[in-house]
Amino acid sequence: MTTAEEPVAVLVVDDDEQWADYLASELEDAAPEFSVTVALSVNEAVVALADGAFDCVVADFRMPEIDGIQLLERLQTSRPHLPFILVTGDGSEDVAARAINAGVTDYIRKDPRVDQAPVFVTRIRQAVEHARLRTAIRESEHRYRTVTEQARDAIVVLRDDDVVFSNDRFRELCGGADSPAALFAHVHRDDHDRVRDVVDETLTDGDPGLREVRLVRPTGEVRHCELLGGAITYENDAATLLSLRDVTRRRSRERTRKRVREFNQAVQQRLVGVQRRARLEVEIAALLGSHGYDLVWLGSVDDGGVRTRATAGNGEYVARLEADAPREDHGGDPILWSARTGVAQFVPDFEALMPTSRRNDALDSGLRTGYALPLRHEDVAYGHLAVYDSEPARLDDAERSLLTEAAATVSFALHHVETQQTLTSAGRAVVEVDIESDDYYLPAVLAERVHQPAPDVTVEGTHVAEETTDDGQHVAEETTDDGVHAAEETTDDGVHAAEETTDDGVHAADGTTHVQYLSCSTDDPDGLADALGAHPSVRAGQVVDRGDPVGYRVTVAGETPESHLGAVGALVRSTTVGPGRATVTFELSSRTALQPAIDRLNEQYGPVTVRSVVERPTNPTPERYVRVDLDSLTEKQSAALEAAYHQGYFDRPRRRSAVDVAETLGITHTTYLQHLRVAQEKLFGQLYGGPNEADGS
Repeated sequence: MTTAEEPVAVLVVDDDEQWADYLASELEDAAPEFSVTVALSVNEAVVALADGAFDCVVADFRMPEIDGIQLLERLQTSRPHLPFILVTGDGSEDVAARAINAGVTDYIRKDPRVDQAPVFVTRIRQAVEHARLRTAIRESEHRYRTVTEQARDAIVVLRDDDVVFSNDRFRELCGGADSPAALFAHVHRDDHDRVRDVVDETLTDGDPGLREVRLVRPTGEVRHCELLGGAITYENDAATLLSLRDVTRRRSRERTRKRVREFNQAVQQRLVGVQRRARLEVEIAALLGSHGYDLVWLGSVDDGGVRTRATAGNGEYVARLEADAPREDHGGDPILWSARTGVAQFVPDFEALMPTSRRNDALDSGLRTGYALPLRHEDVAYGHLAVYDSEPARLDDAERSLLTEAAATVSFALHHVETQQTLTSAGRAVVEVDIESDDYYLPAVLAERVHQPAPDVTVEGTHVAEETTDDGQHVAEETTDDGVHAAEETTDDGVHAAEETTDDGVHAADGTTHVQYLSCSTDDPDGLADALGAHPSVRAGQVVDRGDPVGYRVTVAGETPESHLGAVGALVRSTTVGPGRATVTFELSSRTALQPAIDRLNEQYGPVTVRSVVERPTNPTPERYVRVDLDSLTEKQSAALEAAYHQGYFDRPRRRSAVDVAETLGITHTTYLQHLRVAQEKLFGQLYGGPNEADGS
């Protein structure tokens, strides 16, 4: 009900000025919240209404030229919700009927013989109160509809299983139905009872909780949804409000991640028992074939055409590809297309392509869609993987995402097996090359120090010998990668002048940096640290052990020769570094693998000089090989384990404590020990088998 705190603006319209002023005065005296304006004609009222906001109009029926009902009819088009009370001096039924048809709010018969002020006050208050209530309801409904229409969830209001309200999101979820009348017509038949339980529990004030249900579109497409329900009052009746969130894409991603995990685990299991690449490729083709693709293919494409290494499923189409003479046009085939561009290629439907011989071959073989991906690990190409299927919808976004992950796993597996074959090959090639380039920071640093006093330096894993003349000037500084002390050298007069450095290992810190551990016999540990740290390729260099030899930890921006060679499957045995020169000795599985390694080094440090290539037989041992998957360690775990080894944490007695090692890594003692413990458990679990807490198995 309106109160004194809620002002009411009233417009009185009457051509009888004396009566209009009297009524205005009486209304303001009887109701202090009223503010009354008088208009003596309809047009005066029109002007007043245009200039001000009124809560109610009280208008006489009989006025010159334009009567009160005509004013009401005009207001119904411009301000239909404004309360309008018509006043008349007679009780004509015709006038009352016209007023009601025009939408009058109330009707008062004028009687000058009695005080009608209380009647007018009551009627005006009631009209204004009802109008304000209706306005509040309209605004509430507008806000409600705005929220529900813009919500990401589908909203449905049910009464007796009929949909009495639904937002646009629900109509989209149902496949574009204009006005879904029945919810259960869109619910998967196996989920009817589940939805019924939600509706029944809401009507009995229960809490049904979150449920998962499926909606089926007219096309047959199934959408997975999370369903919540609650009891509401809708248009003065009890109803059920349901909220449905489409989780189809999330479920698809979850299924894809699960399949990727299962595929990765299956590939790892095959790595344990497979020693040769050819066998591994057959295993992978069979594994992918078990997912139901009509054709799985692994192989390569070169100037000689398509070369198959392994297949699963219908190989008729591949046989046609192999028999077809190579030509520049790929003809719409994803394998040839991917080989030509170097990136993955997807053909959604061969039938939609313009006719070519290869397109027709695919259709004749019962294939409608295909996806081919290059197999590449650390810039080394291992051929291509392709899958084909007879159903165009088979290779959707989720399926291609799975295959992309699978290709990465297969590439790593092939790299892993080829690298392992390097260790067991009966004809390994031992190669020694010279690199003369300022792009490798160690030769550049040594070149800068060639005219400075010489400490004894050792780079862990890379030996560095630094020679001086008898006047203390540096002559040469060399580094080897096997940690073996190179011969100390002296001048002719017997003055000792050797600085030796060994590189104990390199590991990737992140996508752009590598960490090297260096050790060096030197009387000037800080001088070499400063020289290392000053080079633009070095992000950080620090002394981690001031014993003999001195230990260093260097973070290098970019790659090193050792990391480049490791990427192409080479095993680096030693590196000798002098001013402006590095000699690297590494092993390959055979001479045929030499050119890719040299090409890689030429591209980064070219030109390089091959000093020698020696093929030597190996004597494979019948003992069981145990593969250690270092990729199972996180970067922090790998860094913790390597730092412990190189800084003497495992020595007896220990050269460095856990606190000392943790400080060099910039982490707390407790955090370091946690990373080290998990790394050890993971590796021991792989070596000796059985479950362990580190890998969660």
